[in-house]
Amino acid sequence: AADAGAAGDVAAADDDTTRDEGPAGTLLGGLIVYRQAGHYATAFSADRADLRDLYPGTMHLLRWRAIADALAAGMPSIDLGGVDVRGARRPPLPDENTWGLYQHKLSYGARWVESAPAHELVLRRFVYRSGVLARGLRNAVRRGRIA
Repeated sequence: AADAGAAGDVAAADDDTTRDEGPAGTLLGGLIVYRQAGHYATAFSADRADLRDLYPGTMHLLRWRAIADALAAGMPSIDLGGVDVRGARRPPLPDENTWGLYQHKLSYGARWVESAPAHELVLRRFVYRSGVLARGLRNAVRRGRIA
């Protein structure tokens, strides 16, 4: 684990996963990358919105670590993932909710690249729809809409 100052420790779970932990092992954020076509690509990244003010820079630290890992592995590039605005195929504008994420990624030298969005291949439609329904019910219960 590397010293991360106020943000806690960065711990590599394996070659492709980095997480940031605060005091007493509190998970602050995570970033998962995978190797694809000779470079690293972001599969998932997130932090805890409720802890952003207390631990600023969590995602900066995680992305910096992923970039360093990509360089150490000899990768020529790393895809930091999208910042798409729903329904638009363009960079976000200052008044849109992904603007801050876009600025964050630009700070690392990233550039906008238009590409096809991720797709899901559904092999068993009934199983897939059952999972979507179950997730919707779970979220409704969590929000108190269903007792």
